[in-house]
Amino acid sequence: KNAHHLSKKHNISITFYDYISVVPNFAPNFSVNRMTKSGLDTGIIKFSDGDYGRPLLHTIEAGEFVVRVIEDQISRGSNIMKKSQEFDTDAGSDTVLVPGHFVTFKTFAETVTEAIETTYKDKRISFETYETTPDELRTRCVSSRWKSTGVDGVTPDGDSTLVIDGLKETAMHFIQHYDKESSPWS
Repeated sequence: KNAHHLSKKHNISITFYDYISVVPNFAPNFSVNRMTKSGLDTGIIKFSDGDYGRPLLHTIEAGEFVVRVIEDQISRGSNIMKKSQEFDTDAGSDTVLVPGHFVTFKTFAETVTEAIETTYKDKRISFETYETTPDELRTRCVSSRWKSTGVDGVTPDGDSTLVIDGLKETAMHFIQHYDKESSPWS
């Protein structure tokens, strides 16, 4: 609402570029942190097996994305703050969803296991899978609106190494800040 109000007031078009989730992610409710806690507390990590996961970007990729969008607009001669000649008050703001690397929850669990077993050399993690998983966790992030922006080389394809590194950094951060006094592995 605010963006729409500002776009009307200043006669400019506002576009938000949004991505699903970035890593490293130190929020306590992030899946990797919950898996790490479970692995440390019980030695077991539960996850949804199969084609379930999340689209992710590394914070570096997200930052590069913003730079590339701005560079592309400048190279095409468009001024980001320029008032629109063909301003449409009904479409003063919109959101473009930026696709990310789809990473399965199994990869999450394997990454967390590697972090825990690297830190605690004598510990072994076992996996359990959930019996049912909501279908929305199969969703890939696709954006026809993003494709229409014409910015090349921003959509992350193929190599998700940086994202996996971000997942591992998240798990290692949790381990380093974990209350070892309450852990059964102390």
